[in-house]
Amino acid sequence: MTRSSTQASKTRLLPSLGTVAMAALLALALPARVAHAKYLMSADGPGGVPTYELLQKAYTTELPDCGHMVPHITEVMDDDLHKPVFVFHAHVNQDDDRCGSTDRQRTEIRGGKLPEMVASNGETVYYRWKFKLPAGFQSSASFTHIFQIKSDAGAPVMTLTPRSGNISIDGIVGVHGTTSLAKFLDTWVVVDLKLLFSANGHIDMVIHKLADGEMLFSYSGGADTWQGNNSGHDSKFGIYRSLNNRASLRDEQVRFADFCTTKISAADCDDGSIGGGGPKPPEADAGPTPEMARMWLDLQTHKSVVKAVDEELRRKQEEERGVRGPMPALEVRPLPPTMDN
Repeated sequence: MTRSSTQASKTRLLPSLGTVAMAALLALALPARVAHAKYLMSADGPGGVPTYELLQKAYTTELPDCGHMVPHITEVMDDDLHKPVFVFHAHVNQDDDRCGSTDRQRTEIRGGKLPEMVASNGETVYYRWKFKLPAGFQSSASFTHIFQIKSDAGAPVMTLTPRSGNISIDGIVGVHGTTSLAKFLDTWVVVDLKLLFSANGHIDMVIHKLADGEMLFSYSGGADTWQGNNSGHDSKFGIYRSLNNRASLRDEQVRFADFCTTKISAADCDDGSIGGGGPKPPEADAGPTPEMARMWLDLQTHKSVVKAVDEELRRKQEEERGVRGPMPALEVRPLPPTMDN
């Protein structure tokens, strides 16, 4: 059979496949088509892709390296999460704002390279990330932002800001949810943020302790979350702080993990880590993980679909050739003897 006739057979085959087989085929194809709706950035460890190169796949890096030539974002293996995480560094007497302003210092990453990370007017975006402030972390009476929502219009639309021993939502949207910073120190927390970007927008933010699921922060309320320009709004993570009260500050290392952004639902970024502190070290003979089991089932489904398609294609090809049974065996007769024998 020629290649074109084989292709034609495959085309005619598709309508004859059962509903289950077709659904399985669609299920296998669908994840690749909707993957753009979510973006997750996780550290891959000191031996993986260089940290800046990894982050710059989706984020721009805003760093003081040009004046203080040391890495300001690194990766380490975290003993609590049992996996690699990002470490953002700020040095109170050496860093500035990208060799520009000297009254502040900035070690941040900013989304905006990928469409799934940029919000338009009227869109709802879900963010989830983890962070850990070190024991003894020092804020001041001036700003120290560890998260921002920005457009290109200047002042941040919204921030998460430790200030004078508290932590609050801040920015153009106003100050909300102020709570003591003490319970955030030396512990991993996970932030879930839902933002409706609009002049009549809405903020929903909840922060839980990873280890036991205790809720440390909760705020829900309406706000003007759109700056009224044509610039998309996107997220920033890191350390951005004023030096107006330098004496109140110190060198800091803030840990971050698993920056997730989606426009589908909060469940799209939920990794099930709340209350468990993150993945645990593998145990001997623990059996397959849920992810391994899911991958195995996907593989078996794929094999079943491929087998069904092959069998149906073979049947169709036999019908086209008019095959009604096995070909008769050929009778082999010896050649007559020659003069040389």
